[in-house]
Amino acid sequence: SYGQVRKATRERKSDHLDKLLAAHAISLEATLVTNNERDFAIYPTLTIENWVKH
Repeated sequence: SYGQVRKATRERKSDHLDKLLAAHAISLEATLVTNNERDFAIYPTLTIENWVKH
């Protein structure tokens, strides 16, 4: 998963840790809970949820 995420986003400047977190959540088909929706919105198959807004 990480390789696919890195390849798909190689032109975008983002933190490698964000890519690892996104890849892990995608591989588990899990929802990533974060207040940083903007940076994670670039991953089309990643489901994110912001608990701060709720």
